[in-house]
Amino acid sequence: MGLYEEAIEEFLISMKSPELKVVSMVMIGICYINKSEPDNAIKILSEAYQEADDEQKIDIEYQLGVAHEMKNETEEALKWFEMVYSRDASFKDVAEKVEMLRSLKKEAKAEQEYERLSLEDILGDEYDETESQLLEKKTPQPAPSPSPQKEEKPQPEPEAEPKPVTKKAPSKKKITFV
Repeated sequence: MGLYEEAIEEFLISMKSPELKVVSMVMIGICYINKSEPDNAIKILSEAYQEADDEQKIDIEYQLGVAHEMKNETEEALKWFEMVYSRDASFKDVAEKVEMLRSLKKEAKAEQEYERLSLEDILGDEYDETESQLLEKKTPQPAPSPSPQKEEKPQPEPEAEPKPVTKKAPSKKKITFV
């Protein structure tokens, strides 16, 4: 059993004490974050948030932001980090996290807008020319349909021109009979 599992077991025991319940839940959430189990962290931290006083909430908000960031849930992570930032802009590295996630959100929004643009919006007048050129290339030309009245005979292929034949002069060898 790893150290995080042991720590979680100990914090489950300390959770039974009303004075330590919220702190223990936060520590369990942090253990889950360190174990790369953001879903478990979000579950326990959300429960802790419901029972926390205002002083405890800032750390829970931060940890919920971290857990959602691990899951690539940019908007949800940003929501939690902005809550922390509004309370205390110097809390841990929240200012950098808010700036980074806002930047990622802007990039994602720009990418979505780009995807919504049609090819016609991007190319303008050139689109019409390009589209017609592509259609000409892709549209197969219909084969001429045979006329039912007239049956065409295949045309004989033209004969190849004969190649000139060159004759060699007979060699002058002497043949002797014995």
